[in-house]
Amino acid sequence: MFCIHTGTYKQQEKTELSNAQSYSLEDLKQRIDNTVTECKEALIEGGIAGCLQVFEEKENEWKSQKVNIAITGRSGTGKSSFINALVKKWTGKMGLAAVGFTETTTECACYGHPNNPNIVLWDLPGVDTEAFPKEDYMTKVNADVYDVFIIMTDTRYTELDAWLGTELQERNKPVIFVRTKIRD
Repeated sequence: MFCIHTGTYKQQEKTELSNAQSYSLEDLKQRIDNTVTECKEALIEGGIAGCLQVFEEKENEWKSQKVNIAITGRSGTGKSSFINALVKKWTGKMGLAAVGFTETTTECACYGHPNNPNIVLWDLPGVDTEAFPKEDYMTKVNADVYDVFIIMTDTRYTELDAWLGTELQERNKPVIFVRTKIRD
């Protein structure tokens, strides 16, 4: 079943997003050291089979991690259409995100993956619109709670796209740029 939540953040959603796992470089080094220790112990106790079991567990560990992917950018760049295309690819059905030419998305809306509830796409309102001015955008969309951002841009990259990317990188957020409307 494909789920959709629209409207303002409920307290539970804010808490779930705020509790999302993030790691510093030191955390990652510690996790690697712990994995090496686990493998050594498994090798001593269970031989190669024990070590392989640890590798399989670690290989599948990522599947239980929740990932909040924010789709952002200027108004009218195809953010909701992008989400609908992904939904159609996943389910074979038309997506539920409303589309239009300007300021159609007025609230943050989430769309869960139908086969993996840990993958959540967030359709964010356009940056620097009347309701979401550039100066307040990061706060209004609660930017710090997402794990990765896809910035949609059309026809050409603008100063606003660069500003958004820089702001997110300063918050140590991974950023992916996607250019739309290439045929225009």
